[in-house]
Amino acid sequence: MDFQPNNVFSVSIVHFNQPDFWRDAVSSVLTQDYPAIQLVFSDDASPGFDKTEVEQFIENNKLDNLVSYTVIAHKENIGTVRNHNLGDEACIGQYVTHFAADDAFASKSVLSAYASALKAIPDDALGVFGRIIPCDRELAPIAKPKVNLPSEEERIAISEMTADEQYRHLVFKHGSRIPMGASAFIRERYSAFHPLDTRMKFIEDWPFFLNITRNGHRMLFADIDVLMYRAGGISQSEDADEFRKSYLQDLVSVYETSIIPFVCNRFDDKEQTSIICTYLTLINRIDAVSNSEKLASVSIDPDMMFRVCKKLLSDTRSMNNWIGELQEGKDWLEKQYYILTEQNQVLQNEIKRMKTSLPRKIARGLTRPIKIPKTK
Repeated sequence: MDFQPNNVFSVSIVHFNQPDFWRDAVSSVLTQDYPAIQLVFSDDASPGFDKTEVEQFIENNKLDNLVSYTVIAHKENIGTVRNHNLGDEACIGQYVTHFAADDAFASKSVLSAYASALKAIPDDALGVFGRIIPCDRELAPIAKPKVNLPSEEERIAISEMTADEQYRHLVFKHGSRIPMGASAFIRERYSAFHPLDTRMKFIEDWPFFLNITRNGHRMLFADIDVLMYRAGGISQSEDADEFRKSYLQDLVSVYETSIIPFVCNRFDDKEQTSIICTYLTLINRIDAVSNSEKLASVSIDPDMMFRVCKKLLSDTRSMNNWIGELQEGKDWLEKQYYILTEQNQVLQNEIKRMKTSLPRKIARGLTRPIKIPKTK
């Protein structure tokens, strides 16, 4: 078998604090039927991580189609995006894919199916993406998952869009609708957009796909079950409140780096206003940074800001009107409550009076002499 980089499929597994799951991830790579595989395992300074244990597991379970493997152990936590980048840097294959260590390939033929799909993509496509299967902790599929994954209709629709249409879709969906963990790339094309933007710590997929689509490259949907996805993720491995704050900050950074600088050329007035309002809403949700500090760091056209302020004022008035209507309804309900309470009190008093007077009337009737009518 010719194990040259031009037919090797590189797989990068990104790991942080998933000691119960990484074996499933590694095993799903080692059992692939693709003839030439490179495995890269990159750990982001997980507590108690044992590099030798991972290497020994690979040695004990590898097949002849594993060309090479590398286990990277960072001494300090560098975040998801930088960990992703360093794992990708070690990849040498013609094709590349990557996923988190708490997930696993959906079948033994994922890499082979990826390779067949990648060989057929047009020049403007960077890669393909497949289907994610939401699972529980035991990797059993979940019938009604809570995760917001794209539907089959959306996957097909995305694949039929131009690069610019994909960019717009990603902007207005306020997040990545193309799953990075279920994507594979021609490495040479992927490398042109590498490294991933380290201004974000946790979000690697959304800014990446915004970047490639804005620059004229598409992603195509391949009808493949690719990834068994465990619900949860890195947010379960860190303090939840701190993670949410960092994640919100990442979202703001995506707007500042990948969306707002391009709104004037790609969106009409109404769309621009909607985008800026969403951005301002995100800023308002971050307690650690004031709105004025964030706004001062972003250059926004004065006319656009006027439209934004006008819309926000209109929204505020609508909200105030709605609050006023709610107050009127509340006042009416309180009035009805007092009226019914008074009527109920009157009724209770009448019942009490009747209960008190009725026995007296009966007793009076029993003690009253009975008049017998006289007969002729």
